[in-house]
Amino acid sequence: DDDAVGKHTAEALAAMSSTAPRLNLHEQDDLYQQELKCTRHGNLTACEAWQRLLHKVCPEQPDGADAQHDSPSSAWACHDLAQLYSLGIGEFNEPQRAAKLYQRACSNKHFRACYNLAMMYVLVLAPIVGVTGHTLEQHATDSCSLVVVVTCRYG
Repeated sequence: DDDAVGKHTAEALAAMSSTAPRLNLHEQDDLYQQELKCTRHGNLTACEAWQRLLHKVCPEQPDGADAQHDSPSSAWACHDLAQLYSLGIGEFNEPQRAAKLYQRACSNKHFRACYNLAMMYVLVLAPIVGVTGHTLEQHATDSCSLVVVVTCRYG
């Protein structure tokens, strides 16, 4: 699974460097290190540091704010923040906050965020917020339309 984390982080770093970066090179390296410590070892201090770095690229928005004002390059950070809030490590166990962040990233064409949002609705949020089949289908469709995924063809 180390390869998956490394590949994901490499994609995130590429997205940062392809646009006006909000993190300097030292922060980019620190981001990678804190992500590994948080996700692999459950280190709460690393999770908090990872959160602070991600918020520089995907800042908090008040409820009702328009996610369309996010830049597409911030989608990876919003996705990673959503993952952090769905990990359940320490204070980072906020599925509804994670869903809002996945929605922001999905709105900016981050296909994994669309997929993860659909899965959150199925596994976590449906009983809490009464999600309709149409909502789930829309997020799954968004995910599938952004990338060719074999499982989408059979869903």
